[in-house]
Amino acid sequence: MQLFVYYLIPYFILLGLGATQVNIALVMSLNVLIVMVISLFPIPGGAGGAEIGFSVLFSQFLPTHAQLVIAMIYGV
Repeated sequence: MQLFVYYLIPYFILLGLGATQVNIALVMSLNVLIVMVISLFPIPGGAGGAEIGFSVLFSQFLPTHAQLVIAMIYGV
């Protein structure tokens, strides 16, 4: 249950930024993919990898000016 709620965080961030037509299953799948890839290729300090992957995969849901915001919120 804890991981389910953890993987739902990007969905609620997208809704909060005004994204429409967001599929909850797709958002959860993309978030799981990001977490799996980041754990396979550890970067010292973990800086940047998740944020770049997140902004690339979730760019289809948001306009350009909101993509940086969602990457920064996800990093927190």
